[in-house]
Amino acid sequence: MNKLNIIKTKHLIFKNCTYLIQNISNRNAVLIDPSWQAGKYENLIATENLKLVAIFVTHHHIDHSNLAGKLASQYKCPVYMLAEEIDYYSFNCANLYPIVADVEQLEMGGIVVKIIRTPGHTYGGACFMIDDNLFSGDTLFIEGCGMCNIDGGDAAKMFASLQMLKRIISDTTKIYPGHQYQLKIGKIFKEVKHVNIYLNFKTEEEFVKFRMRDGQKGLLDFT
Repeated sequence: MNKLNIIKTKHLIFKNCTYLIQNISNRNAVLIDPSWQAGKYENLIATENLKLVAIFVTHHHIDHSNLAGKLASQYKCPVYMLAEEIDYYSFNCANLYPIVADVEQLEMGGIVVKIIRTPGHTYGGACFMIDDNLFSGDTLFIEGCGMCNIDGGDAAKMFASLQMLKRIISDTTKIYPGHQYQLKIGKIFKEVKHVNIYLNFKTEEEFVKFRMRDGQKGLLDFT
């Protein structure tokens, strides 16, 4: 049985939602997208007497990865990121291990992490599924999806990634993105589909036109 810990961090304009999942029986833990405030992770790991066995990074952007190498060195654990993300951006940090194309899941200290490739926001972005929780980085927010007008971004690929999630994710899966906007994180996917316009476009053409429209506001209005 696993326990989910939500750790919110901030730096300048950034406010991130990060996650530590601990195995109740053996006290092993994995960390997703560590950022900004190292003390928050260190305190929780020490208080709960946990062993950090792996760090998973959804994509290379600094607000999702800037503590990965530091904590990996400190706790002597691997950092996992999709190989295509590493290669495209020449990303590097301590103890970095690429997740290659044929890997669908990893078992770390009794915690099973399913790997879901979701390019669109970046070239090799990923979501991670643990139990009935989807950790969606900047691919899927409760009421939106990641920007696609940046290096390696591709709105057509984002459309395909979101359509794929709709096919494979159950309605009862809880969604935990990398940022919170107005709506509370952890909603079940059935509810997210009702409030998220990006999950309701019928064609790639319509999706791309809307996602890439001019004059978008509130893209960094995190709460």
